[in-house]
Amino acid sequence: KAVIKVCVHTTCASRGSCAIFQRLQAELYDEAIVREYPHCFDACDDGPNISVNGELLHHVSLETAVRDVRRAFERPSLKSDGQGIRSLTELDDVLDDLTQL
Repeated sequence: KAVIKVCVHTTCASRGSCAIFQRLQAELYDEAIVREYPHCFDACDDGPNISVNGELLHHVSLETAVRDVRRAFERPSLKSDGQGIRSLTELDDVLDDLTQL
């Protein structure tokens, strides 16, 4: 199952991340493990933030959260946790560009 971490630290919580957590937990219970993440992802200006298998999603709203997560399911990342990751398709594009040098 996918692992979803919802930042519930101060700034994200003030922007509705607790309700986002509840919605994701209710709607994706059979597709993913949804956890509250009490620490900061260090992207407060871009919150609410959630991590889907390590891919950080920014500006998540209650209305778009489930859709955004399902889109992230379609773009598997190479990192199991963290920030600054790229999808496999994006990395393939980078490698293609490098081979043309």
